[in-house]
This record gives sequence, C-alpha cells and structure tokens, in this order.
Amino acid sequence: MSEEAAPKAVWRLDVASEAETIELAQELSTLVRIGDAVMLSGDLGAGKTTFARAMIRTLVEDPRLEAPSPTFTLMQVYEGAGNRVVHADFYRLENTRELEGLGWEEATDDAIVLVEWAERAREALSPDRLEVRLSFVDGDNREARRLTISGYGGFVARLASFKALRELLRKAGWAGAERRFLQGDASTRAYERLEKQNGQRAILMISPARPDGPPIRFGKSYSAIARLAENVVPFVAMSQGLRGLGLSAPEVYAKDIDAGLLIIEDLGGEGVVDGSGPIVERYLEAAGALAYLHAQRLPVKIAVEGGGEYQIPPYDLDALLIEVELLVDWYLTRQKASVSSGAKAIFLNLWRQALVDVAGAAPTWT
Repeated sequence: MSEEAAPKAVWRLDVASEAETIELAQELSTLVRIGDAVMLSGDLGAGKTTFARAMIRTLVEDPRLEAPSPTFTLMQVYEGAGNRVVHADFYRLENTRELEGLGWEEATDDAIVLVEWAERAREALSPDRLEVRLSFVDGDNREARRLTISGYGGFVARLASFKALRELLRKAGWAGAERRFLQGDASTRAYERLEKQNGQRAILMISPARPDGPPIRFGKSYSAIARLAENVVPFVAMSQGLRGLGLSAPEVYAKDIDAGLLIIEDLGGEGVVDGSGPIVERYLEAAGALAYLHAQRLPVKIAVEGGGEYQIPPYDLDALLIEVELLVDWYLTRQKASVSSGAKAIFLNLWRQALVDVAGAAPTWT
C-alpha cells in the first residue's frame, strides 16, 4: 500500500493562544511511544519549534529544558525519563544522504523522533507517525493557529481514542484536570486519577473494545471461555445494578461506550490489606455483601442507562475451571515451581468434581 493511500485519521482544530498550543503538545505526548515519529510542518514562525519543545519537555520530564530549534545542527538528542528523544530540523537538508553523516540511524534507533520540515525527507521516518501542520489563522489574534493532525499506522487508533477522550473530558467538565497514572488490575484496562483545582476527584477508565484472542480450547479464546468483558457495557450495567440494590459501587459520571471511556467515582485508595496483612473487618463486609446478593432473586438482564440491555453471561463450569488452571500455569511458575502434566490433570479433575454443584446452582450475581 502506498504512503498516500495508507489509512489515516485526521483531526482539525483551532487554538487561540500559544499556551493552548503548548497544552495540546503536552497532551499529545501521551500518545507517543519509542519508535514513533512526529512530523511538524507549517510556515516559518507558525510554532513548530514551540510545539516540539513542549512535547520534548513532557517526554523527558524536564519542564525547564531549553530545546532550541536544531536548524543549524540539524539534529539534537535528549535523554531522560526512560526515553531518548531526537529533535531534528530538515529545513536545510538537501537530500537524505546527509542524514548518514549525522549518524541518523544510530541516533533514532529505539528513540522517539520529532522532525520539523519533515516533508523534505519523509521516507526516513517511521510509518507509525503523527503529522502536525500548524497554520496561521486570519484575524487580529497573532497567536491563533489551526492545527491539522494526521495519524498513520499505529497512530490511527491512538489519535481516534485521544479525540474521544478529550471530548468526553470537555463535555463532562473535567477538561484541565490533573491526570495521574493509577496502577490498575491484571486486565488490559488503564486507569488515571483526575483531580480538579478545587480538589474534586474522579477515576478515568480507558478500556477500548478488544477483539477475541486466538482459540485455545473448544475453538474459543481465553476471554470467551473466562467470560471477560469485551467493552465497558458490563461495568456500566453492574454499577447501576449494585447501586440499585443499595450496595456501594462507583457511580458513572460520564461515558463514551463506543470509545471505551468512563469517568467514574473515586472510592479512594484504601484496600482490604495493609502492612500487617488482611483487614478482617473489610473481608467480612465483602463476604456479607456476597451473601446478601446470593439471597436475592436477581435479574439476568440489566437495562443500561442511555439505551440497550446487558445480558449477564453465565459463569459456567468451563469459566470456573479455566480460572482454577491459572494457579498451575501462572502462579506456580512465579514461585519457580512446576507440576507434571499428570498431576495437573488430576488437580483439574478434582476441581471439576468439586465445582459441578456450584455451576449447576441457580444463577446469581457474584
């Protein structure tokens, strides 16, 4: 597929000030990974270096870094925060052969690359790239710019998600909130803690829909057998269901189900274990909540606010057993232990016998 025909995501937006340009560059830096390229284009004075400097400072976690335009040196390398960032300016580049004398390949290997006037040597850059064109906007505001942002390769999905998240934060009143990475669970979901200047907090859940993995058993993937959630609909539905029963569950403040984005209540950072071990009272509360649920006649379908209905899948014998199997396949190996295939088969068969009655019981929420 030719470069011109390559699928891409395009986003156009206007900013009113240099500060807004800098803020956007800082936000877009969250999309950039090692091996990616960011191409900057636009007329002289449009703000390419300002944009690049803001992104570099964010990537290397040094807000005071000078990062001047490498117009005469052609290339400048920055190290920091686990990233190597190469900032280049191709304005004076006559041809790509000049890059060889600069040690371009060695410098850009396993690095993030930002290039001004990149159209002069586009072929030297990664196919996974973000292109940003800055244009002047007619009017009296000299700092106003129009940005055309295009994503290629791996950036197509990332840019679409970025746009959806930015719009959700704006509509929900969380634009400008401080965002901090939050350690999540063992799933593919990502979490951030949002905090406004007034101290109000929320949790951002980032969980785009994912296709099933390869089949591993019975022609089904692990996620299909284990009944893993494929999108955020189950979370929204169960939050509504549990809160409707008077139990504590995070309130969903805002959502974009198609993009897999939720802004939910922050229940705090305390868990059920502290430095001395399990907190008995909290375990008892959790067990009491489960006992309460199991004593109810609960629906298998939940109407989801905003339309649609969620059918709770049965947590059947196959799902229970594949979770039991994790003990052998994953947890034991972390302890540098192993079992024979025969011992594993006996282990799983004993569990199968023990779980038959559980799987055959009347369904409830758990």
